[in-house]
Amino acid sequence: MKDIDFKYKETSFVDVNDLAIVAGSLRTYIARIKKDLETEGYNTPESFTKLVSDSKTLNDIKKLVDKKKNDSLKYIIVIGIGGSSIGTRAIYEGLYDQIDAHNKGRFPKIIFLKTVSFKRLEILKNIISREVKNSDEILINIVSKSGDTIETNANFEALYAFLEPRFGEQKLRDRIIVTTARNSNLYKKANKEAFGILEVPERVGGRYSVFSAVGLFPLALCGIDIEEILDGAKKMRGMCVEKNIEKNPALASASLMHLYYHNDINIHNSFFFAPELESLGKWYKQLIGESLGKEKNLNGEVVNMGITPVVSVGSIDLHSVAQLYLAGPRDKMTTFVYQPDNNKVTKIPDEVLFDNLNDSIKGKNLSGIMNAILKS
Repeated sequence: MKDIDFKYKETSFVDVNDLAIVAGSLRTYIARIKKDLETEGYNTPESFTKLVSDSKTLNDIKKLVDKKKNDSLKYIIVIGIGGSSIGTRAIYEGLYDQIDAHNKGRFPKIIFLKTVSFKRLEILKNIISREVKNSDEILINIVSKSGDTIETNANFEALYAFLEPRFGEQKLRDRIIVTTARNSNLYKKANKEAFGILEVPERVGGRYSVFSAVGLFPLALCGIDIEEILDGAKKMRGMCVEKNIEKNPALASASLMHLYYHNDINIHNSFFFAPELESLGKWYKQLIGESLGKEKNLNGEVVNMGITPVVSVGSIDLHSVAQLYLAGPRDKMTTFVYQPDNNKVTKIPDEVLFDNLNDSIKGKNLSGIMNAILKS
């Protein structure tokens, strides 16, 4: 992979020497993470970095997928909120986009039941009534590490009450999988009811759990190659334990955000010039908000600190909030995320209907147009 390129403008808030000092101060922490990767088990807050190489969990997931997936499966209903679904949705929509919901030719699909919503549940009931004829066509995955998440339990109970008369108790129970921590009350209830169970390691925080059964099971069920995803994650993990800032994107990002924060720039805008990555931005928003938003520091002192994360989508938000972000108060840092110009398929014709309006788009491919907008 290419090293990270740094370019500094005279007006930059960041000095190259300050950046090197901050990055250097994190070397001990990076070494600690690297050492933890060499040990067994999930024993530290950073142990989530081991998920991508957990062969036992991967095998458990693959076995259950083989058992529960069939040619009739249409809908995987993931009932979970926050870290129990947001990372999964980021990967799913990153690959298929939200518009996939309207693609009647591709199954199975994942439907996410997150917050309590009467209207959304009624829509789901209508979809099931219209399109699902037998229990093999659906699978319900209840995801809650703690096991007592109110929204998750409320959504499940309401959905179960609707489905049980339709498919019968025994057939429906065979289509329910619970993903939770071993010591949770949900785990005990699921075990008693003989539901399928997948475990989340106790020391892995929900927002970091996407590479556990939380994300990998439903993604594998809908046909996504989770081993390929894990291979990519392993490569990125290797980069993120490098001590050299020019090779470590996480170190570069953390150091830059630290310096900006201490220059009173405490709003971080993730600007995605690929609309299918909007849910990735929302996951990143959770990671920043929950990880950095703290009342007290590790010494128990009240600090009330944090970085406020926002998500923008290009080029939509160039026409709504970009003027505020880029020309307004100097309290925001922006990270632009885009895809390489590698789609040569969808092009604007050389002869267009509305001639003389935007002649520069003639013959251009769509991803090239998007990247030109970003560059400008």
